[in-house]
Amino acid sequence: MDPKAPRSRRLYSDILTCFSRSQHRASFKVFLDLLLDGSGRSLPVRATVKSPAAISRFLNHAAWNNRQFCRVMRQHALQLLRSGWRIRPHQRPRLDLLIDLTSLEKSGKFADLADWMHTFNSVHGVHLMVLYLCCGQLRLPWAVQVWRGKGTPSPAQLALKLLRTVPPVLLSGKRRPRLHADGGVESIEFIQGVLAHGLNIVVGVRFTRKFEAWPSGTRSHGQRRVGQALWT
Repeated sequence: MDPKAPRSRRLYSDILTCFSRSQHRASFKVFLDLLLDGSGRSLPVRATVKSPAAISRFLNHAAWNNRQFCRVMRQHALQLLRSGWRIRPHQRPRLDLLIDLTSLEKSGKFADLADWMHTFNSVHGVHLMVLYLCCGQLRLPWAVQVWRGKGTPSPAQLALKLLRTVPPVLLSGKRRPRLHADGGVESIEFIQGVLAHGLNIVVGVRFTRKFEAWPSGTRSHGQRRVGQALWT
């Protein structure tokens, strides 16, 4: 029997409890069917049981408990990781944390997204910092933050905020977890913040960055793990 099947059914059942109204549960089922269709065209206009307008109202106007939804997803992720580690206690796979800056390009005016619409790296739209937990064959979304433009916390600061949501139990163990990030969060503040959590780090760096030697006698143990260089 495919072990993924009971896991999927359990997650599906747990998510349905987040919706107190039957019409919201029905709209979610239709929307999920569109996503799982596999055609790559999960558009509301392709729904047959619910009208496109009903799906749109569910996504944009329905007041359902987002926090409970996120809580269910995280609890499910923790259960999957722990059960996998119990099965292989002596060959526990490494936990990799993946932080990705995802830009959703938008054109036109969106009054409800006014605080979220900004231009970053020449892309105008909504910019999300997303944290994934990767372990073995598991790829689990864990947390997300929205970048709200200049004068607000930077992508690097948002990435550190995401990292603080990971339970300490996931960061413990003999195999040090490793964090992967792209060049959007390559600042010294971010690198030192990751090392402070006891994680190894792999981060993309722009080719225009220069190296500068650490001043003699000023490197701490955490700084030595970065290497004998400092981004300028």
